[in-house]
Amino acid sequence: MKKTSLLCIAFILSIGFVVAQDGTYDTSFGDNGVVYTDIDQQIEVFYAVAQSPSGKIAVAGESLGETEIESFIVMYLEDGTIDTSFADNGFLREQSDNEFENIDFQSNGKLLVYGNFNGFDKVARLLPNGTLDTTFADNGYMTNGSGTYLMIDVNDRILTTTTQNGSISLMRYLPDGALDTSFGTNGSIVFVSGANSNISLKYLENGKLLIYYNSTENGNTLKYIARFMPDGSLDLNFGTNGRAELPIEDFIGCKIFSFNDESILVSCSGWNPDTLDFLRKTLKLTAQGDLDTNFSTNGVLNGKTVELIQQNQRFITNSGPVDYEGGTNIVFRRFFNNGDLDTTFQFEPAPEIIERSFKSMITNSGKLLIAANNMGLHAFQDILLFQYNNNPLSITNKNTTSIAIVPNPSNGIFNLKSQEPIYSPYTVSDINGRILLTGTFEGIENELDLSSFSKGVYFLNNLSSTFQLLVK
Repeated sequence: MKKTSLLCIAFILSIGFVVAQDGTYDTSFGDNGVVYTDIDQQIEVFYAVAQSPSGKIAVAGESLGETEIESFIVMYLEDGTIDTSFADNGFLREQSDNEFENIDFQSNGKLLVYGNFNGFDKVARLLPNGTLDTTFADNGYMTNGSGTYLMIDVNDRILTTTTQNGSISLMRYLPDGALDTSFGTNGSIVFVSGANSNISLKYLENGKLLIYYNSTENGNTLKYIARFMPDGSLDLNFGTNGRAELPIEDFIGCKIFSFNDESILVSCSGWNPDTLDFLRKTLKLTAQGDLDTNFSTNGVLNGKTVELIQQNQRFITNSGPVDYEGGTNIVFRRFFNNGDLDTTFQFEPAPEIIERSFKSMITNSGKLLIAANNMGLHAFQDILLFQYNNNPLSITNKNTTSIAIVPNPSNGIFNLKSQEPIYSPYTVSDINGRILLTGTFEGIENELDLSSFSKGVYFLNNLSSTFQLLVK
């Protein structure tokens, strides 16, 4: 029997209710799925969003007043209400000397903030109450030269990048902010003469690193993806000597996403200078860096850009129109990993036109959250969050090992029963891919104890199979 049938039976027997339609508003969040946040009736500009392991949602941005500019971080609880335990009743506000450009949580719930602090690019770490964590790096700050990127891997190590004098530098730091000298040469790798700052990074679950970048060579702008080993050396099994050239137009910029099998989605968009149209396209590469012609139409899904890949390996796209003022009316669709449309996802329109710089994410509970600022068409420009139902127990469209899991959802104890004895290792990871538990299955019946885990969605990986577990 396929895993699909077994999990559906377990799901129905254990909870016995109808799941809300994927793509409709989650009415348990905010005001029927929508939250507006205004700061002193000023113009708010959205920059970044992140969710903590406990479910709290942090949003960073700027507030533009008549005489001054403030940077802010707002902390929300999982239901969209303000978390008043953070900073000053849920709001951390700084004058223009400090800018909060990017944020991400470590697994301990502490918040990393990348930005410009008193004229210098740094990474700061905040405690859950919003105060500076002085045990991090140098009294709470990690200096990063002219860094432009912030990413945390599954082991809480911190990756930053700089582009200078036509080269890209990647630096990796330990969770406490100390330089990780085991990475590259004394903690950094430098490569690519003639590169510019249009880059995108993606960590794979096995610790490898993908980077998309542009490179100017002999007057031509070329686009590449390179793959690095966990120690920072080029992975020579990818592309040609570790990098693959992309067949993408000069005027288009791209971001990269990866499936569990290391195949890659390259999501590209840009204004066509000849037709003045905004173009979107998505390519799929194999794990070796070749165009996957079995994906969509000869390897290309036209008219769509990728927002994210879910843990069940379906991906969500946007095909909404974009205007010259930077506004967009988003139109999301969900696809299987072969490029076929998933018709079970029926997207309700966004509450209004939003800034094109919005971000989307899958929350710890499996919902689809979008963070943005509106375009100020109705008096004020505010921070806007809206959340959609997105069934966390939907599964991939491929056959997997015949394992029944009951109950699911569970209070933390899951009983696994297979048709044949299993003797194989497994891992359990969270929604962000962080591996939280490892072990080995033995025999026909096994028990998985996640009772110490927080409520949310987790993923059990066993050989080539992935199962979704909900701790309630």
